[in-house]
Order: sequence, then structure tokens, then C-alpha cells
Amino acid sequence: MAPLLVYRDKLLPPSETFVLRHYDCLERYQPILVGLRRVAGGLSLAPHPAHLLAEAGGASAEALFRLTGRSRIIDSWITRDAPVAIHAHFGKSGARILPTALRHDLPLIVSFHGGDATKETHFRPFWRTASVFALRRKALARHAALFLTDSGYLSERLAARGFPPDRMRVHHIGIDTSAYRPGPEDARRREVVFVGRFVEKKGLPILIEAMRLVQASAPDIALVLIGDGPERAAVEAAARDLPAAQMRGWQSPEAVRAAVAGAMIVAVPSVIARNGDCEGLPSVIYEAAALATPVVATRHSGIPEAVRHGETGLLVAERDAPALARAILELAQSPEARARFGAAARALAERDLDVAVRGRALERMLDEAIAAHRSAARRAP
Repeated sequence: MAPLLVYRDKLLPPSETFVLRHYDCLERYQPILVGLRRVAGGLSLAPHPAHLLAEAGGASAEALFRLTGRSRIIDSWITRDAPVAIHAHFGKSGARILPTALRHDLPLIVSFHGGDATKETHFRPFWRTASVFALRRKALARHAALFLTDSGYLSERLAARGFPPDRMRVHHIGIDTSAYRPGPEDARRREVVFVGRFVEKKGLPILIEAMRLVQASAPDIALVLIGDGPERAAVEAAARDLPAAQMRGWQSPEAVRAAVAGAMIVAVPSVIARNGDCEGLPSVIYEAAALATPVVATRHSGIPEAVRHGETGLLVAERDAPALARAILELAQSPEARARFGAAARALAERDLDVAVRGRALERMLDEAIAAHRSAARRAP
């Protein structure tokens, strides 16, 4: 297998299971994870080999790399492991590793996942932000071999910001459908489950408001919130008077799977945040599809690319709590519709979103980027 250096500044927050899912089913590339530091309480990086700059060289080595884009330690890893390409996750990490890719003449593939393609603050001039992405954004657009997004919406936003459409591809990440077994419809609990970070773009206040309306008609339907984040205190306060609301914090992947499998509905009430932050395509949608759990979501970013309205779930406008409540009640009152939507979602997951299918697609894109890079190098004077 050809070594593939996978770069992310911080390895890896609990919310970023999607990063590792890129590599679950590769046959011809071996990922080697490289980052600045390990996230306390973060995801297990096994079974992939991982190198952390702060662990290998201390805070001074990390600070030097942040400041200059140079690290003899990272250079030594590249010399030893001989990767054929670098795959960076998020625009900032792509900008951080760009000088290394150029120095070693390695094709750089950058995956954008959401807010890194849409937040206004990311696209302000360097003198206003002093960010590495602002400093190297134009060079990144010029030199990276390929840009991947998990929705057409994000590709359009990047193209409008000056990134080259001819070096951009949509890549849905995928899920191991063989590891997800839907349960019987009559065993599902009267629960609406949310999974994700507690940040503005997730739309949690709208969901809580919608659930008040739902429980006015169906008080037996409970809300389960799985996750955490900077808005946790505000979410807890908003949900305090909501009967049977459960705040479970971050859960293991197995616990999330069990919650989604046993739920009646998964809610994805995402919105564009005031600073422009938005989703790519939330991972829980893949999990819900694999577990035949219907989704009620907003028409936001790439969500309509994976949730087909009236076929695998229901879509409503952003920030419309009454519409969200009506959609939840519509599915709650029809086990037949839930079963039909769930079966269609599972079929879609097996056909288009399975990790083996997406792994082959990613390998083809890596092949393309590496071949284009080598071809350009041969043409160079």
C-alpha cells in the first residue's frame, strides 16, 4: 500500500469521526496521521500510525512550525515514510502543511468540511485575522492538487471565493453499512435524537422550540441530545422545562449507534450561523440512513444531497420551528411512513454511501491528483 500522509492540526476531536472514516476501506493507500498535538479526550487514532509534533519535539518545535511552516521533525518523517501525497483536513490544516508539501514536491489534497469554506472570518485579509489560512489562502488555491468537499454547496462557495472548480470534487465520506443493523420498527422508542456539537449552526434552539410544539400534541415523545460544545449551558437552560429531555454529552460511537437505531426520528435542524458557519453534510445522516432511521432536517448546505424529501426523510426551511414540529409529528403519527422512509434510506446507503463504494471513489481521486501532479512536474522547465 502506498503511504498517504494525513494531516490535521489537532488529532482528533470527538466530533471528527468523519476524518477517520475516509480511510476505513482503502485498499491501495496506507494513511499515516500527522498533527501538532493530541486532543485530550479525543478519538482513538488506532489502528493508524500517528505522529504528533508536540510529543516528538515539544512546545518549541510546535511553535516554530506554526510560525514558519518548517519542521525538521516532520521533514524526517516524510523522508522515512516516503508518502506519495498529503491529505489535509480543513482549510486551515491545508494552509499549515502547504509549505511542507511544496518543499517535498508532494501533491496536496485538501478536504473542506463546512465552516472552513463558508465562515466570513476565514476569508478576511491577513491584516485583520493574522490567520495561517488568510496568509496562505491564495497560494493554497494555486498550488494544491485537489480540493474535496462533502457537498456541492460547499464546492460552489469555495469556487466563489477563488478556488479552482477544475480541481474540485464532491466526495461523500461513507459509512460501513455492514456494521449497522436496523432493528424492528415496533422496537423503536418514542424519541427524537440529535447528535452533534452544541454550536450555533446546529440549530438546537430551533429544535427545542419545535419539541415544545410537538409535546403539546404528543407529550410522550422525548428529545435526546447527544454531544457537547460551547453552547451547552444555553441549551441546558432552554431545555430545562422540556419534559423528558435527556442531555447525554459525548457518547462512544457504539452508544451513538444504539441511540440512533432505537430512535423513532433523527433531527438535523442545521442553520447558517451569523458568522457564515454552516455544515458540510452531518455524519449522523449517514448513520441514520444505515440504521433505517428517518431524518427530519433543514434544507441546509449539503443535507438535501443525502436526505431526499418525501423518500428518505422530510426537509423544512431553516429556523422554522413550527414546520420542524409538523414534520416530526407527521412521522411520529405514521409508523408506515417511518418504515418506508427508513427502508429507502437504507437502500440509498448501501448503494451510494457505503464505505467500500466511497473508498474506491477516494482512491480514484487520489490517483487523479497524484498523476496530475507528476504530469505537471514533467512539463515544468
